[in-house]
Amino acid sequence: MKMEASPYHFLTAPATPTRGNVTVYVTDALRHAIVTLDLRPGEIIDKSAICERLGVSRFPVSEALARLQAEGLVDILPQRGTTVSVSVPERRGGRGVGDGVPTNRGAGAGCVMPSITGSEPRAT
Repeated sequence: MKMEASPYHFLTAPATPTRGNVTVYVTDALRHAIVTLDLRPGEIIDKSAICERLGVSRFPVSEALARLQAEGLVDILPQRGTTVSVSVPERRGGRGVGDGVPTNRGAGAGCVMPSITGSEPRAT
């Protein structure tokens, strides 16, 4: 029988999780994975695999994903799952993935966005 590598090999379980800090740990670990592109834009997030990898229950993972949704890092689609947001504000300290690219997402569709060169904003 062949063992498969965990899809979340870059996540490490907390040494000794303390009550109340597990959600913070999971949030920070997932945020880091998103910003460093270990989790790619549009990638589906498997809560069960994260729970297993980190050795935590579903609650801290669900709570962490809700916090990351509030930060614009993930998209939670009821009855469909959670994905890494395609237009993340900043990755690796650089410009966002969607900067300078026309978008039709949400109420901000057609808004003014900075150009890809970072000079003056332009209308999309």
